[in-house]
Amino acid sequence: MKKLVFENLKELSNIEGKQLPVGEWYTVTQQMINDFANATLDKQWIHIDTAKAAKLFSNKNNNCTWIHICFYAVRTNF
Repeated sequence: MKKLVFENLKELSNIEGKQLPVGEWYTVTQQMINDFANATLDKQWIHIDTAKAAKLFSNKNNNCTWIHICFYAVRTNF
């Protein structure tokens, strides 16, 4: 992925409406979520209680907890 570097707000505004570079996909594991929760003290059940999340969010295909990254909700399978 090509890194974007902006020297000022004008340069940043020049990309408005344009496609941003797409990075590589990677798997976010429940352990990574738990480690982040421990580091930030954000131990809400929706992130770390897999049993409770399974009851609330489960469907035929998966069970999951939820994490939030840059205002996007990312569902992770456990």
